[in-house]
Amino acid sequence: MHLRLLVIIALALLVFPGNLSAQQPQQFAVAIFGVHGPDKYAYLGPGIQSMLVSRLTWAGKLEPMDSAKLKRSLPVAVASADQAEQALKSLDIDYLVWGSTTILGDNASLDVNVAGKDGRTLTRQSSMPLSELIPGLEAMAREINSSLFERPAEATVQSAGKTASSPIAGGQSAQDKANPLFQYESTSDQSGVWRSRSYPFTAEFMDVGDVDGDGRKEVVLAEQSRAHLLRIEDGELKPVESFALPKRSLMLAMNLFDIDGDGKEELVFSGWRDERPLSFVVGRRDGKLAIVRDNINLHLNVMRLPPLYRKTLVCQDQGTNDLFDRAGVRQISLEGPEPRIGAKLLTPTKGNLFNMAYLPMGADYKIAVIDDDEHLRTFNSTGSLQAKGEEEYNGTSVSLEFDKMAVPGMGRTQERNREQWFYYIPMAMATVDSDGNGEHELLVNLNISVAAQFFERYRAFSQGEIHALRWDGVGMTTLWKTPRIKGTVMAYRMADAHNNGKQSLCVLVTTTPGLGSARSLLIIYDMAN
Repeated sequence: MHLRLLVIIALALLVFPGNLSAQQPQQFAVAIFGVHGPDKYAYLGPGIQSMLVSRLTWAGKLEPMDSAKLKRSLPVAVASADQAEQALKSLDIDYLVWGSTTILGDNASLDVNVAGKDGRTLTRQSSMPLSELIPGLEAMAREINSSLFERPAEATVQSAGKTASSPIAGGQSAQDKANPLFQYESTSDQSGVWRSRSYPFTAEFMDVGDVDGDGRKEVVLAEQSRAHLLRIEDGELKPVESFALPKRSLMLAMNLFDIDGDGKEELVFSGWRDERPLSFVVGRRDGKLAIVRDNINLHLNVMRLPPLYRKTLVCQDQGTNDLFDRAGVRQISLEGPEPRIGAKLLTPTKGNLFNMAYLPMGADYKIAVIDDDEHLRTFNSTGSLQAKGEEEYNGTSVSLEFDKMAVPGMGRTQERNREQWFYYIPMAMATVDSDGNGEHELLVNLNISVAAQFFERYRAFSQGEIHALRWDGVGMTTLWKTPRIKGTVMAYRMADAHNNGKQSLCVLVTTTPGLGSARSLLIIYDMAN
């Protein structure tokens, strides 16, 4: 009996050898790309390598070799077909992808080559503006998948869909769509989305934290004249307390921060009066909100700094001829009777305390900056510019009017027949590890308005979308986004507003129904992970 079984198995192996081998995925590697151009673009070498690995991986069909082993065995770029052939043999893989990019001014060229153990090869060259390098790589990856690996377009779409699916709870899965290529802007399924009732005021700032030290988080909405303290109870956003703000200054920002370590977070306002910063702090005093620190002649903000990414109070002085001191951003403590200025932060070009955020990248980080055109610039941890996007993000209506000052990092317009300049302060960015894999995304808001495209000072954006951007080695690309939000997005935070131990995406929105007055509401998106 056993002899007969062995004979059957042996015959099956002889008759169907292809079926068994087809179950074993082929292995490929992408060598680090050579970079010909200024040293500041050296990051493109491993960046292009990482991007092509992710685009060429085909689960169960074509798998990349271990990255650590590849780095040890092939630490430098491959420069010729002979070197590629030698590397292909030494690595004992099925395919090797190699090539280079040349940067000349604002233009880039790509040379991509594939060498196969079976003797098949592919060579592609392309030139493009530097800003279109990512789409150019995407196109080359698609062509390699199709021409060399005979990968169906549908498989590529499905693979990309798994990577870019939204982690927002209640979102519509690809399987539920009429066609997997369709991108639904909205859905009748509103599970995972919570909306408060609207309030009859125009809130410009929002934060979430424990203001009274009872262990429960409050939501603080602030307009120019008043701060509103609210809490979600029994499924409703209910008012707790409000506080009239001094009318002597223009509010530029509001953040919650525990300035004295007593477990109660204070409201830190950064203000502006008579062309000078004038900030103050509101906190609990005798059980009620009151001004606890006043007349601070510095810009104040709260940032999450590496390596721990805990909330840190930062400041920046006004420069001699500039809105911001070009010496950069510094840490500050308000715990004692007088402000104590601390360590200086690396402040990239066009960066200031209002338009910067740190994006964790494992043991390293990127610095994101919303520049004066409201475009996103990405810097490495040494302050070198690595990428600049084309979309306009995080625009607000909070502006400063000036005659002569040059403002690093602030959006600006000039009215016709006037000498005054208007500087718009972007809303704060946030970061999140939305899929729980240790890779963080940068959250930005895309303002959508037809009128704003024609009138520079028209800042009442009718719609918005929160986008999660991830660094892919070359630039920032959209991983997921919220459905379109009707109304003007004023602020957003990652916070536990429901007091259930889970971080959610909290978005402050103002609407103007009909011809009535503006109203404010809070939208909270539960996160699937």
